[in-house]
Parts: sequence; structure tokens; C-alpha cells
Amino acid sequence: MQAISKNQDELEQNVSPNHTLSELVGSFMSLPKHLDREIIGIASDSREVEPGFVFIAIPGHGSYDGRDFIQDAVASGAVAILSELSSHAKVKTGLITKSKQVQSIPHIQIPNLTEKVGKISDIFYRKPSLQMQMIGITGTNGKTTVASLLTLCLQKLQAQAAFVGTHGYGCDLENLGATGVTTPGALKLQMVLDDVRSQGAETVCMEVSSHAIDQSRVIGTRFDTLVLTNVTRDHLEYHGTEKAYKETKARLFLEYDARNIVLNLDDPTGRSILRQIKNKNRVIGYSLQSGLDHPLDHVVYGHHVQTRLGSLNMLVTYKNETVKIQTALVGSFNAANILAVIATLIGQDYSLHECQQALYGARPVNGRMEVLGGGEYPLVIVDYAHTPDALEAVLSSLQRYCEKKLICVFGCGGERDRGKRSLMGKVAEKYCDHIILTNDNPRKESPQAIISEVLQGILSPWAIEIKYDRTEAIVHAMSLATQGDVVLVAGKGQETHQIIGEEKISFSDKEKVEFLLKLKEGS
Repeated sequence: MQAISKNQDELEQNVSPNHTLSELVGSFMSLPKHLDREIIGIASDSREVEPGFVFIAIPGHGSYDGRDFIQDAVASGAVAILSELSSHAKVKTGLITKSKQVQSIPHIQIPNLTEKVGKISDIFYRKPSLQMQMIGITGTNGKTTVASLLTLCLQKLQAQAAFVGTHGYGCDLENLGATGVTTPGALKLQMVLDDVRSQGAETVCMEVSSHAIDQSRVIGTRFDTLVLTNVTRDHLEYHGTEKAYKETKARLFLEYDARNIVLNLDDPTGRSILRQIKNKNRVIGYSLQSGLDHPLDHVVYGHHVQTRLGSLNMLVTYKNETVKIQTALVGSFNAANILAVIATLIGQDYSLHECQQALYGARPVNGRMEVLGGGEYPLVIVDYAHTPDALEAVLSSLQRYCEKKLICVFGCGGERDRGKRSLMGKVAEKYCDHIILTNDNPRKESPQAIISEVLQGILSPWAIEIKYDRTEAIVHAMSLATQGDVVLVAGKGQETHQIIGEEKISFSDKEKVEFLLKLKEGS
């Protein structure tokens, strides 16, 4: 597998210090000369518009529509407006008069503008993804872990790597800039890539959500490598069906021309994507099952997985070479994440021995199977698990470390896939000795209604404790737990806020648990 060398001709384009409107829209329309303007900035939020900006007015998701704020953008100094035109219509150009004293400005209405924002932003920020190795990671579970581990491994291997994902973005994983979402919007994404490029990034390890694929956020980004972790039930409140969700994930691999594709061969969607890819030579697979029937020359196998509290070790074989991987990760499900990292690094021309060195002692990512307490105190795990499959993977792993009771505190997010709630209740009852249901991020939905739907999957609902206040739920779980017990606080992981109604309240599962453990130590 070969890493990508960028096209020098493309890199040398658009090197002038300023942009014109015709440059930004030239790939999909010919702009009349009298409408051309010099552009010093772009924005899709009218509140961010400054004099000399072009305002891109597109429909949002929900009730928001950028076209409702065109006059606000004009008042803030926009020198041009690009707005969405109904599908199948032709481009329309016109003028907006700012005032009697100020010259009119061009208003260009473009069909399917939402799909073009990424390309416009890419041109404005001078094609940042051309100058870095772009690794996109998608899947239901494991995106953050794989992207974070890849970033750390590349940095250990002396490559300047940046992270973009759920935790934020930047080259320093301990001091990331905020994005607020897993994958930034099309315009913000190119700005982020430009920022990490200015920090000296050579490689970017980026999470790609299904929303980002469906909403065209990554159009304009040139991927060298695309990675699939797994695809299980999630986000059906948005996609409608599991079939539509899986098809959206597959689009990333089938519609974007990445040189290297890394697929989980143990996952049905991974195998389905493999069947649809014509050029199998650019695929590298990974699996925990030997003897798979596949047409690939490049497959990384994991075997003899050993999991203990605070360690996950395994043997990894690629071609005729086998090495022992030793990490401080928790949970057998992380074996697949490790293989995804190794397969990706091999695709970047690193040897299996270099992968072994880079992964040595790798620790859990913030909010992913973070271990607190233990010893003479109960063992507490804080994890982001918020889907049935993720919760089952975590609980089945924790059973191995549990000497006495396995206690679980969790809830389900409001205004999200309602169908997974009963499934999560069923999983929790299967593995846990004690369950405390609580609020996750109820948003504007009734907490009582959410928990009622979780209880529908539980055979003995009378045995379940309900404490809507999440702090009270965690305090109660810790009061029940003694030495030898395991407490899982699931659902929010690294999140530092809780959303109740329209209010965003400061809240951290990890901070609550750490405080309560200190109280136990002092008692």
C-alpha cells in the first residue's frame, strides 16, 4: 500500500494573496465580469459576516434557513451573496442594493449550493487537504479511539499529526480547539484544516460522521485513506432506517477517490463495501478471524487476544510477520480498533515493527473506557457507550473484572433514535446486577417518556432504580458499590455538558466520579 504524493500542479494553483468571487464559483458557473468582486472572507452565519465577506445562504436542518438572514449579512458588509436555488433551476444572478449611498452587490442563486460549499471553502482556504495526508475514519463505534490512537502513533513515529473529531481539533491532543460536533460543517472544516496546516500538520486523522456524509460536509476534502470501524444501529432519528444509515456510511468509500481503503472484514457492512469496490488492490483489510475467504493481498490479522484490567495484549500478523502488541487499553472490543490503526499505518508505509513500537503502552482515550478507582475501592468505568452494541461490548468486557456486583448508570439521549432505547435496556438487564436509569441529554423530550421506553426492553422493570438527576444517580451508584464491585457510568463519556430543554449545563461524569472516590478515600 502506498501513501499519497500530492499533485504539484494543483498545489501551485491559487497562490495569490487575495480571492475574487469568480475564483470561488468558477468551477460550476461563468460569472459575468461586472459582478466580480474581491473577497476577503466567507461565512454561512450572518453573525460572522464582516466587510468584504461573501455570505453563503443555504437551508439548514430543521427550521433554520440561511436565506432568511441575507439582509443581515448585507448590513454587516457582505460584498456578495450566494444562495440556494430550488433544484433543477438554472443559476440566477441579480443585484441587492445596500443603500442609496452604497453600490449594489451581486446575489447569485445556485441550485444544489449545499453540495458546493465544501469546494468553495476549499478554494478560499487554498486547498489545505492537498498539502496533508488526510485519513478519514467512519463507523458507529470506535471512530474517536481510532483517530486519537492514530494521531498519537504518528506523532511517536515522528510525523506531525493533527486530530479532528468529537473532542475537537489540533495537533496537541491535550489542548484541542472546540468544534462542537464530530465533523465540522463544510465551511468550518476547511477552516480547521487550514488552521492545523498552519500548525505544521503533515497528516490529519479525522472522524467522519454519517451526518457529515449525508450533508456534504466533506465534499472538497481529498482523502488519502478511508477507514471503516463497524456499522451497527445508530442515528435512525435522522436516517430513518438501518439500511439508509449503512448506505450513507458506504457512500464515503464508494464516492470519494481515496488511494487506500481500510475495511473491517468482520463487519457485514465492511464486507459489503469490499464487494462493491472494483480495484481491490487499494484495500487493506483487518480481522480477528483467520481463514477468511476474501480476494485481498493485504490483510492484518489479530489473534491470541489477552485482556486484563488496564491492559490489552495481542498477536498481530501481516503477511509473514507476527508481532506482540502491548497496550494499556481496556476492553476486548478495542482489539478491532488496534487492528484498524495498524492497517492504516501499514497503508501509510510503516512497518509492522514500527506499529508495535508506536502502540506500546497506548492508554484509553478520554471518555472511552476510562478506569477510575479500583484496589480497595470500587472500580469505576466512564464510557461513551450510547448504542446497544457499544453498551453490550463494554458490559461483556467488564464482567470479566467484576468480583461482586456489576452496577450500571445510563440513560438515552432525547430527540434521538427512540428504537434503540428498549434494546439498551435489554442489554443492561442481561449483564448487570443493578441498574440505575437516569437522564443522559434529554433535550426537549420528556425524561419520563425516555426512561419509560428504556423500561420496555426490561423483563423485570420493578427491579430497576430511576433517578432522573444524573448527579444523584452517580452518587447512589457509588454509595452501593464496595471493593470488588464494578460501576459503569455510560453514555456521555468525555462530554462536559448536559442538555436539558434548551439549557446547556456544565456536567462531567468523570469529575463526579473522581470527587466521590476522594470522599471514599477520606472517610
